[in-house]
Parts: sequence; C-alpha cells; structure tokens
Amino acid sequence: MDADGTYSFSRVAAVQLEGYVGIHLSLSGHPSNKTEIELLIEYGDPSLAAAAATVELRDLQGRLQTRQQVDLINGTNRVRIPASGLSPGTYLIQVRNASLAHPLSLRAVKQ
Repeated sequence: MDADGTYSFSRVAAVQLEGYVGIHLSLSGHPSNKTEIELLIEYGDPSLAAAAATVELRDLQGRLQTRQQVDLINGTNRVRIPASGLSPGTYLIQVRNASLAHPLSLRAVKQ
C-alpha cells in the first residue's frame, strides 16, 4: 500500500527450472491392482538429503485408510500401499516431507 492509500497487484510469473525434478509422484502399473498400489516417488534434487516422508491413503471423504513412514533417497523410491482391504473407488495418496510446504497428492482408482 502506498502512502496515499492506493495499491496494485503485480503480475505472478511461474518459474520452471529446466531439468529440475524435485519431488514427483506417479503410479506404477495398474492402480487397480487388487492387493497393492505401487507409488513411485522421484526424489530428484541432489541437494535434498535423504529424508523421512509420510505416505497416507485417504478416501474421498478424507478418512485415513493407511499411513506409513518411508525413507526417501535420491532417485526413484517405490512404496507399496496395501489395497486388499479397500473397497472399489477413488482414493487420494498424500506424501508429506519436511522439505514440502504442502503435501503432494495423487489420485488412485481401485476397481
């Protein structure tokens, strides 16, 4: 706000660093596997030290279905989430880590 009480907003610009991976989530194979969901966490920033993360699986009403602690290392980390007791439907996978301001999320479908 200026001294005369006026204000204006500046334009927001998104920045993408070429070749920067950071932390990226994806699913391996068929997310509809009856016994497990395989989550791939690409931990690609060499400046990030190995660190603990929490992986949560929630239904779309936000109810926690499973939670597990994993140790992330640089490269691809495979996390197997038990799915045999889950009803068919859409679920939200969230990954929390101290280096993330907000959890990363990904949807998975169990058929």
